[in-house]
Amino acid sequence: MFTTARVEPVAVTLGALEKAFSAGDKVTRETMLEKRIIKRRYGRIPKVKILSMGEITKKLELIGVTATAEAKKLIEKAGGTIN
Repeated sequence: MFTTARVEPVAVTLGALEKAFSAGDKVTRETMLEKRIIKRRYGRIPKVKILSMGEITKKLELIGVTATAEAKKLIEKAGGTIN
């Protein structure tokens, strides 16, 4: 019987995004991998969930990630978007 490795979403804080990205940047799983915020699991880029820990003051465009309700509110308050 074969089992597949279940890849759980990786938690990323707003503080980590604030440090790694500049205002106006597009944030994707691939760009987070390049900046070493996340790493591959079982050879794949894992799904990402943004948590509301930390501060965010930069306008960022998040693409292909999920976020908690509080994190989404803080990102939108800073002028950013989540797609």
